Amino acid sequence: MRCVDERERARKEAGRVRSSAASDVDRRQVVQEGRDLGVDATAGTKRGKKVFQERGSKAKRRTARIGSFACTNAGARKLWKTGGMPQAVWGVEAFGASPEQVEAFRGLAAQATGGRSRVGRCKAATIALEFKAGDDPAIAVRCRILLQWCATWAELSGTERAEVQRMWIRAMPQLKQEKGRWRKVIGNMSAAIATIFDIGWWPVAANQWLHSSK
Repeated sequence: MRCVDERERARKEAGRVRSSAASDVDRRQVVQEGRDLGVDATAGTKRGKKVFQERGSKAKRRTARIGSFACTNAGARKLWKTGGMPQAVWGVEAFGASPEQVEAFRGLAAQATGGRSRVGRCKAATIALEFKAGDDPAIAVRCRILLQWCATWAELSGTERAEVQRMWIRAMPQLKQEKGRWRKVIGNMSAAIATIFDIGWWPVAANQWLHSSK
């Protein structure tokens, strides 16, 4: 009887081991098939990638719901800042935002105000009246891009900074011309350079930018 009990316990233990191993394999398979966090939206590829377009479509639908809610509850527009905008601008720190994209973000912000934003009304005025200072995507989005570059620069060693400075100087002339500028953006550094040019500043170095009046 004791031998039978020992065999039964051994059989159950072997079953638990096999079950645990199968579970580990399943978890590894899930990780292997995890979706990229959005780097495939740029990095030298065409900017209109599927992932980026999907997120933009979802942001538009969410903003439309926020706008509908804001028609009856003015306080609902705050949901744009906490839900709609983060989804719409997700990833701009890595691949930037062209002027056309910034205007699209501003259009969504105005839409989130509900009936307060009518066709033809100035987006800047609508956003300034309905949101706090600095919430305008024309400001907030570009601040995100440049702050990310500042954070990246702060983490570089002296040798790395010297190399980045050389890369910056080589990239700057290619991004100077407004036409086709954003087709050449492939990462945070070029996005920062293009953004600085967009706002009318002069990116003379990776850590030195001059206002156009200087």
